[in-house]
Amino acid sequence: MKRLLYIFTVGPYSNVIGQEGLDAVLVGAAFDQELSILFLHDGVFQVKDGQASGSSGIKQYTKTFGALEDFGVEKLFVHENSMAARGLTTSQLLIEATVLDNDDVAKLISNQDQVLVF
Repeated sequence: MKRLLYIFTVGPYSNVIGQEGLDAVLVGAAFDQELSILFLHDGVFQVKDGQASGSSGIKQYTKTFGALEDFGVEKLFVHENSMAARGLTTSQLLIEATVLDNDDVAKLISNQDQVLVF
């Protein structure tokens, strides 16, 4: 079983990258891979509660992050510095995630077989 890390680095609804990343996560989950997800930089906004797609024309998909446990995806991480720089706290997230500092992020990445960045 491969260890796959999906890193989300962009905010939702400005383009389709976040939705494509979520689709990739769901495909990986279907093949029983060991999945981890890291929300880094503006990617932390992917899991901010209360998001709306507005007039972007992009389907509202971010609530699906809250259902990832139903698909067997339980290793969810957010970058501490990214959250702080954007004024976010874990209470504002729609998921329960482990907060990682810079050293923990480096360790997480180095322990993966493959890293996909969205």
